Amino acid sequence: MPDNQIDSSYFSFQTFFRIALSGAILLALGAFIPLFIGYYIQHEDPAYLWDWGGYFNMYQNFGNMIRHKEPWFSTLLTSIRNDDYNLFPISFLAPFSLVFQSSRFGYVCGISLCYLIPTAFISAFSLLSMMSYDKKHFHFPVTGTSFLCVFAFFLTFYPFWAPTLRGLPDIAGLIPLGLATLLLMRSHFLTTASWKTLVAFSVLVWLPFALRRWYAFSILAMLAVACILAAFSAFQSENRKKVLFHIARAYGLCGIAVGILLITFQNHLVFRILHTSYQEAYAGYHIAFLMQLQLLYTTTGPCYTALFWCGVFLAIKNKNIPILFCANTAILTFLLFSHTQALGIQHVLPIFFWAALVGGYPVLCLSRIVSVTGRSLLTATLLAYGLLASVIVFVPQADGRLQGVFPLFSKERIAPLYVEHMSEYTRLITRLKELTKDGDTFAVFASSAVLADSLLYEFDHSLEKNLVWASQVDARDHLNLKELRAALAIVTDPPVTHLAKGSQQVITLPNECIFHQHDFGTAYQQVAGPFSLAEGHKAYIYHRTRPLSDEDIQWIQEQLNHTYPTWKWNRAAGMIE
Repeated sequence: MPDNQIDSSYFSFQTFFRIALSGAILLALGAFIPLFIGYYIQHEDPAYLWDWGGYFNMYQNFGNMIRHKEPWFSTLLTSIRNDDYNLFPISFLAPFSLVFQSSRFGYVCGISLCYLIPTAFISAFSLLSMMSYDKKHFHFPVTGTSFLCVFAFFLTFYPFWAPTLRGLPDIAGLIPLGLATLLLMRSHFLTTASWKTLVAFSVLVWLPFALRRWYAFSILAMLAVACILAAFSAFQSENRKKVLFHIARAYGLCGIAVGILLITFQNHLVFRILHTSYQEAYAGYHIAFLMQLQLLYTTTGPCYTALFWCGVFLAIKNKNIPILFCANTAILTFLLFSHTQALGIQHVLPIFFWAALVGGYPVLCLSRIVSVTGRSLLTATLLAYGLLASVIVFVPQADGRLQGVFPLFSKERIAPLYVEHMSEYTRLITRLKELTKDGDTFAVFASSAVLADSLLYEFDHSLEKNLVWASQVDARDHLNLKELRAALAIVTDPPVTHLAKGSQQVITLPNECIFHQHDFGTAYQQVAGPFSLAEGHKAYIYHRTRPLSDEDIQWIQEQLNHTYPTWKWNRAAGMIE
């Protein structure tokens, strides 16, 4: 047989294989995402307390505004201008609210389709683009199949799914952050940027902060590392002064543009941020640095951690500056954020975005030196690992069946929310509604996944008309006296808190006084309970029999002054702050 016929047959088979593989991956992913989300939500109890339910409620209310033709756009702009938790990240999910209305499934699917999938796409494109910086060492063929495999790798990256399944839309910020990273790469850290690139980059830098304010740490880290690398390249240039001047002008103009955007759209929020010490306000959320490192490793797992450091080593060896940029930016973001508070499952998103690019680099380096068969096996192994890692993290039934492989995976477990003794919570709510049917208000002196005012609200939204939202974190909330003036108080034995000991005295002090009937707690009388809640805690309902006196408030202030000596009773605002 002539050689040209052999080659034609070979390439025909290769083309067919690539198309079939691409189609199979797309079909599997297309079916996997809604099925996985549906399975997860179906096995959940609606215990969406705090941020897990906060944005979900905003999503529902915003959808209702649009359906009822209320002034939703002006409300959106006002929220962006003023609110720490603004409507911007859920505004893009409005079509899902119109179709699925109040469905949690529709909400999480909306986050996945609008934010998570584009993030995986940008991640794949970014990583493959960064491989071009290795052309002096290797040639990496970028094909549709290779892109799809890398895309699938990022799509099964469980740190992206953790906040998404919990109903947090924070992954939205990775889209502009990823695009800003790409612009930095293409403009050599703005050293060759045109004015159009500078304008686009400025908007992309501002958008993550507009979506979620805590992205400020990631933005600062990205700009700091980019400036250092740009300056380093300038000192290697023959036209050092000219390049340095261009860099200073580029970053200066970006700073001015971002400042204009902040003043135009978020001036009230920025003013409040500049006058707030978040390190003090979030002191209760802070943990030791070494413990934070351990938690980060626990979340990442040994395999992804090993890939990250292999990527750093290879990037140094191959002088791949974009990969080194991602590694340093991820590390600096962690250092900046951990100085203020411990990272939650949403706060690690930008860190893992850049770290995943670094971790994917050695995999692609390996794939370009192995055979076609070896490349296929490597791809299948990585995708299988990603899927299995997600199963282990998110599906509790996997604990008993996959224990033998656990050392290879993350130790983090984010199972569907489950409420122990749900019937007792139902009984508590029923009794509470009976006691407040004449309009009496109530406050909950508890703050954890076992019991909190937001938890009861998520179980029954009709409670809100009688609910007085209680202070929960000392440094952030201080003590609002409205909750002590509520007719009813719900307390627990023992007290339930979710932060470090001593950082939630605004919860524990009233709880102890009321339950043990001492000092101002003698003004309360038990009317219902006990209700046997999760983890062995018991809840009780107390009725206040007399008004809260000035002497009571002074005593409370004195107790809090042992820890917070500057706190005083602000009579006008009804606060001890």
